[in-house]
Amino acid sequence: MIALVGGVGDYMKNQWNCATNPHTAGSAFKPFVYLAGFEKGVIEEYSIVEDTPFIIKDYKGEEYKPKNYDGKFMGGITIAKAFAYSRNIPALKVAQSVGIESVISVAERAGIKEVLAPHLSLALGCSAVSPLNLANSYATLARGGIYVAPSLVRRVESRTGKVLEYFSSESTAAFDRNTVAHVVDLMQDCVAEGTGQLAKLPDRPVAGKTGTADQGKDLWFVGFTPDLVTAVWGGNKDNKAVGGAVTGGTIMTRIFRDYNMAYYRRNPTPAGFFVACDRPAQSLGSDRPVEAVRPAVASTGYSSYSSYSTRKQKQKVRRTVRTSSAAPPGATLVRTDRGITEYRWSRR
Repeated sequence: MIALVGGVGDYMKNQWNCATNPHTAGSAFKPFVYLAGFEKGVIEEYSIVEDTPFIIKDYKGEEYKPKNYDGKFMGGITIAKAFAYSRNIPALKVAQSVGIESVISVAERAGIKEVLAPHLSLALGCSAVSPLNLANSYATLARGGIYVAPSLVRRVESRTGKVLEYFSSESTAAFDRNTVAHVVDLMQDCVAEGTGQLAKLPDRPVAGKTGTADQGKDLWFVGFTPDLVTAVWGGNKDNKAVGGAVTGGTIMTRIFRDYNMAYYRRNPTPAGFFVACDRPAQSLGSDRPVEAVRPAVASTGYSSYSSYSTRKQKQKVRRTVRTSSAAPPGATLVRTDRGITEYRWSRR
């Protein structure tokens, strides 16, 4: 963990830690719904789902009539388009198909520690999750399905550099890498062409998801580059709406972008890229079903087709995980088989 900021101002006057306090997740929870769909084999990226009026009995036996944020329906659209534009009805239908218990299982394996409501509305993020746990669960996706428990302290050193104590976290293979790659692909589309466009960075790929919950009381953008995960939450301790036409896609995305740009100015790491699935080069505007193809595995790492750098033209560019990008001064670049950037630092 690089940083955890839980409040502003004088700590003696404001001790509420919003980074560890749960907030309604909203659409920032949707990646786990779609991951459950891919894991169960219920959907592919270009499967067609109906974004049409949807009525179902809730757990109280009452009619539940969910709506999309804009109050409109788009008809038959692809899963990729439904995710990128954060359509609520498709997410509910995917959750209904796989079963809400499967969605809960996926979220818990990814790193969500809070108790999740076993109701269909969970697909729209009706449960509260802390930014810390949501960031760590997205990190599981960024690692290609590898879960690692978050650690606030990695090691304790003396003033001379001697390591007095070291804290390590065990990693667990929570998901199939190829299955996770489909969700990461959707999350890249969310930033490239969907509700998360203001989170784009000029020199590296970004995957993420916006969220707006409780009529604007909780605003989210959680996203990652190939080597950094950032969760941004906006709201207040009084649980009041922020006010105005504010969503996770209008404000939180900009905070994400500004923070990441400042981080990479101080830490000029290579851009890297995601281990993404080998999918057809197709625009989100096209709703023609296309068979999704899984990525190939090569002996030197995971090879894949990534269309980030030429996404407007929708061309496929073949890349491998291992690159020859230069490392920062004093460090040796290490590429793991999980598609993330690591460095080995030499002591001065």
